Amino acid sequence: MKLVDKWVGKYHYVVWSGGLDSTYLLDRVARLYSTQNQQIYTISIIYPEINKQKESMEKKARNRFMKYAKKKGYNIEQYFLDISEAPPMQTGGLCQAILWMFLGLPFIWNGSVMHFGYIKGDDFWHHSNHFDTVFEVFKKVSHRDDIEIAYDLEYTKKCNILGEIPEDLYWYCEAPKKVRKKIVPCGECCCCITHKMAEYEKNLKESDK
Repeated sequence: MKLVDKWVGKYHYVVWSGGLDSTYLLDRVARLYSTQNQQIYTISIIYPEINKQKESMEKKARNRFMKYAKKKGYNIEQYFLDISEAPPMQTGGLCQAILWMFLGLPFIWNGSVMHFGYIKGDDFWHHSNHFDTVFEVFKKVSHRDDIEIAYDLEYTKKCNILGEIPEDLYWYCEAPKKVRKKIVPCGECCCCITHKMAEYEKNLKESDK
């Protein structure tokens, strides 16, 4: 990621779950744009369909990252959208991406950039044009002509961000299990498999050097 001159001085919002991709993105956005007088804002969404152990581990990871960020001198303010008492949501499709965009957009100010941590290979890219269309409509109906969405990691593979931030600062498993009173990754969900494949690819690249 490189600094974008036209974004200096704007409000920056990072949609932050506590997973690797969004945490890596937050680290880079904060490094580039936060200053003593300019905060970076995060939006995290608490919703009922999420696995409770995953929710707990992501929260712990976010807390650890904030301590790390303070030591780094980053200026970050957290915001939470809590809809944990919402009615049941129909799952399937890109329900998480829908929540992140549709719930987050109303809260960003004019003069803002909203950053999403979708990386190369994510299912999101099969539908990104539809999300972009919704975003343009939102700008019109909300009279916010000076807002942008940024897909900073669009051409970045997961194997290229592994190791860029400490492992204890993020959580990736969708269905954690408890082993001897300790919550650990299940090793079987799609996110665990994706993570293992990224590690394998990273190791292959490093062995070729």
